[in-house]
Amino acid sequence: MEKISPELVGRLKPIILGLAEFIWMGALAWLTILSVFHFWRNSFIATALILALGALMALTVRKKGFVQVYPIALLVGTVVEIIGVQSGAWRYLLPDFFGIPFWLPLVWGNARAIFDERPPPELEV
Repeated sequence: MEKISPELVGRLKPIILGLAEFIWMGALAWLTILSVFHFWRNSFIATALILALGALMALTVRKKGFVQVYPIALLVGTVVEIIGVQSGAWRYLLPDFFGIPFWLPLVWGNARAIFDERPPPELEV
């Protein structure tokens, strides 16, 4: 059996790690969505789960600026939601504050983290 050359290992390692991070972030994205679908009626559980998923995203993403953009997305998304609810454009069945549930701002933060993810550059066509 042939040995894999250290040069090949060096070239494949960032591709495999980048792909694994991309898949992991996709799984965290689905878990965020499933948390909302299954626990929207219990704001405490939904908030705790989505917050934990956001923390996992922050630990996973090694990009500079993640910690700065998460709260910005959280705040902007929250303001947009409050404006939408207060203007009568939509409503939530079980609001906690200003017409929105507690977990909703965290979903906006997680969404920013998810949409910031890209496949590793080595995989782009």
